[in-house]
Amino acid sequence: MARLTFSRTYRPTRDGKDPMIFKIKTLLQTEGLMGKLDLVSELSGVHPSTLDGWFDGDTISPIQRTTGAVITSLGYDLEIVKTKTIDIDKELKHAADWILRQNSASKKGVASARKRANGRAK
Repeated sequence: MARLTFSRTYRPTRDGKDPMIFKIKTLLQTEGLMGKLDLVSELSGVHPSTLDGWFDGDTISPIQRTTGAVITSLGYDLEIVKTKTIDIDKELKHAADWILRQNSASKKGVASARKRANGRAK
């Protein structure tokens, strides 16, 4: 099974999905459109099966052009807002440490994946 790794600073929700899915679901609930995904599809040009995949299916990381299409079709705007000031040197150290941990975890996963069902290495 493939492992999806989000970035160090962009964390998935508890169900493992991209937080944008939850935000769009909340937006649709607020607008009274959660039960009307065919209408949302018609407005946005995003296929109904894509929307079903986000909310009830296996999609964990939708692409930005589809999430953006849904959001803007309902009259909302995507906006970038600075929420904190960061110390670049400190963040670079945290990023380097995170990459080392990811690489270490990845190597452990590859080694165990190489074992055959009979316990012998390939």
